[in-house]
Amino acid sequence: MRSGAIGKVVFGRAWETDGKRVVKAVPDSDPPEGVDYDLWLGPAPERPFNQNRFHSSWRWFFDYGEGDLGNDGVHRIDYCRMVMGIETMPKRVSCMGGKLVVPDDDQEWPDTQLATYDFGGQIITYEMRIGTRPALLGSTEGAAVYGENGWVLITNRGWKAYDAGDKLVKEGGDGLGSAGLLHIRNFIDATRSRRWQDLNQDIYQGHVSSVLCHAANIAWRTGKTLNFDAESETFDDAEANKLLGRTYRKGFELPEV
Repeated sequence: MRSGAIGKVVFGRAWETDGKRVVKAVPDSDPPEGVDYDLWLGPAPERPFNQNRFHSSWRWFFDYGEGDLGNDGVHRIDYCRMVMGIETMPKRVSCMGGKLVVPDDDQEWPDTQLATYDFGGQIITYEMRIGTRPALLGSTEGAAVYGENGWVLITNRGWKAYDAGDKLVKEGGDGLGSAGLLHIRNFIDATRSRRWQDLNQDIYQGHVSSVLCHAANIAWRTGKTLNFDAESETFDDAEANKLLGRTYRKGFELPEV
């Protein structure tokens, strides 16, 4: 990619096509023994305990998570950014979707979603299909990056490079094997040293990938294509900007720096 072997790279595609997920409604109940539920809620709104909103399905609710976009999608979008050399915020974001496969269950975030990020000269899309088949390019989750002279497929199992005629020319990686262990090792080492400089990747890049998830979900919730200002990290839309934060519950306020 960086050598220019596949030519100018302008488009990346990330996706998730997992099996159907149904979160059946359950009544409120007492929290499990040993759980400090008030502390678990943290800044989120106070409400009775409900098992659906606890581990691990909390991520499917607006109060706590970002749906599958922030669950798995953040990693696949990160694949695209890493390979395409994109280290900046997008200029525009759009997103559509909804609860189309299982419309009547308890989760709040979409099971079907399509997000588009315009970086000015490069575009990334994210396609999420929870419960519809088949997988894309033989993988239930992954990313593909396209250039003038070929393309590259990146999955949890490794990577494959193809020429313009779709012929496999090179492949490598061991998925989440030794590379994954090295990633974990680096995180542990940096935690122990207390030095962010020891990280293999600038921590800001994790922030960029997280912002992409939040921005697309805000575009979905407002139903608008949004222009994004990278310096202020705000939109050109008052309704969207209201979703950039929330009122923290008393006792869990976020201090201003």
